[in-house]
Amino acid sequence: MYLLLFSFYFLNHTQMAPFPGGVVIKAAEGGDIVGAVGVSGASADEDEYCALMGVQEAGLEGVVTEPVQHALKNKRTE
Repeated sequence: MYLLLFSFYFLNHTQMAPFPGGVVIKAAEGGDIVGAVGVSGASADEDEYCALMGVQEAGLEGVVTEPVQHALKNKRTE
């Protein structure tokens, strides 16, 4: 995934720097991209987890996220 992000950066010749920590929101039927959520402030896995939980808590109907599951291995419950 990191290679894909940095390839995007170099191919576009921009000053934008992509970082992991977000999710894409797609229509459950058809798979069209309808939005995205990005989070920053912790590790990439923690940011991704927060983005996924945000979409889930929003209660959006008829959508799925990419990735579907978070990659966070050690979730704090504080």
